[in-house]
Amino acid sequence: MNSTGVVSTATGPVRFLEAGRGPAVLLLHGFPLSSAAWGGLVPALARDHRVVAPDLPGTPASPLEADGAPDLTTQARAMRELLDRLAIGRVAIVGHLHGGGLAQLLAFEDPRVAALVLLHPIAFDAWPEPPVRALAAADPAAVDPAAVVAELLRAAAGPTPPTGDLVRVVTASWSGPGGAEALVRAARALDGRGLEAATTAFADRDLPTLILWGEADPFAPTELAERLHDAMPSSSLGLLPGVGRLLMDEAGPTVTTLVVGWLGSRYLGRRHVHPEAPALVELGRRPPWAEDPALVEEDDPPVRYDPTQQEVGPSA
Repeated sequence: MNSTGVVSTATGPVRFLEAGRGPAVLLLHGFPLSSAAWGGLVPALARDHRVVAPDLPGTPASPLEADGAPDLTTQARAMRELLDRLAIGRVAIVGHLHGGGLAQLLAFEDPRVAALVLLHPIAFDAWPEPPVRALAAADPAAVDPAAVVAELLRAAAGPTPPTGDLVRVVTASWSGPGGAEALVRAARALDGRGLEAATTAFADRDLPTLILWGEADPFAPTELAERLHDAMPSSSLGLLPGVGRLLMDEAGPTVTTLVVGWLGSRYLGRRHVHPEAPALVELGRRPPWAEDPALVEEDDPPVRYDPTQQEVGPSA
């Protein structure tokens, strides 16, 4: 069963959801999402993990101090404080969109990070995308938060529009008093300071990393995913056809299967992890850990997505 809590940090209060017991997993949502957007991933992970899903500083549920800005550096500091307050000494991080950039920064700075899952993360200097840049330039007094958030979600989706449930939950989270100001302030803070240095540093680290990327993103092509994959020698790359940036909404069952199975192998150290449904994992090269005979048997067949067996989309 999920519980909620709030911890005080130097940036302000941070609200979080918590579920399950076991090795910790920290879920970092993207902009303009919230902890409510993880869908079935939380209960699936909670079977074997202590799952912590915060609302990142700068969202209405975790407001900043009056003069604060929710940039990656500020949010990383708050996440380290959250881990400290919850007495978490070892953690895997799952980060989506700009939460994936935050995950990279945390992994670069904090030795507690033992595994990394990046769900269509921001990377290098190829962001923010045009709709977010337009929002950053807007006058908060002229912004309708519900309309803007709905448009951001539509722009992020692939061929399948975002589900009504996701749109309702996310727009509601920004529609209260001060929502327009918080939304614009969050967009303006997406500057990516420190991200490229953090990503470059992974060339010299053996940190198990899984990258999942939607091939149908209109703003971030798969070439960017391949560039990130190349910068992280210990990474595996999965490309999801027909999916945009809203991976949990557009391909939730597939993503959940991949993330749970991969963490079971690379974080929990299980030798045999058999996904319940086929999913696409394309490796451009074998990462160093793939040669470990304790984890991979020679007769294990590659796992591939078969579109005739599972639909990628909200109804999957």
